[in-house]
Amino acid sequence: MKTFYGGKWMRTLVVLLVIMMSQHVLAQPIKKYDHQAFWSLTADKPSVVIFSTSNCVFCDRLKSELNNAFKNGRLENAKLVNIWEIKAEASSPGYREFIRRVGIQGFPATFAYHVDKDGVKHKQKTALRGYVPAEEFNEFLRKVLEEASGK
Repeated sequence: MKTFYGGKWMRTLVVLLVIMMSQHVLAQPIKKYDHQAFWSLTADKPSVVIFSTSNCVFCDRLKSELNNAFKNGRLENAKLVNIWEIKAEASSPGYREFIRRVGIQGFPATFAYHVDKDGVKHKQKTALRGYVPAEEFNEFLRKVLEEASGK
């Protein structure tokens, strides 16, 4: 007698689930922040950082809408920049100093950075405060690209 949870059927299901999950993760435009990777990748193309926090409805909504827009091809400028997320938690040591230094006034907060041809790191003037729909975020990315190119 074959059990419900054993045999070929279960292995096939597990393989299908792994394939579906890996495609979902690979389709996400937002990367978890890594300081070393951030500046090395920013040398090639501008980087956008979304600062969020736990239990932030607008942060979750923004990330969800951006991921859906990216998968549906409605966020074409996302292919030309790196998009990162940094979770700023109030319980973390140095939280208040961090948000003051970065200039965060509320969440989500989105800032852009680039490295010029001489290797100098720049925080761009273009920024977003709060939630915006994917179409406005795409327009923000266009402005980030213009500013990074010096136009």
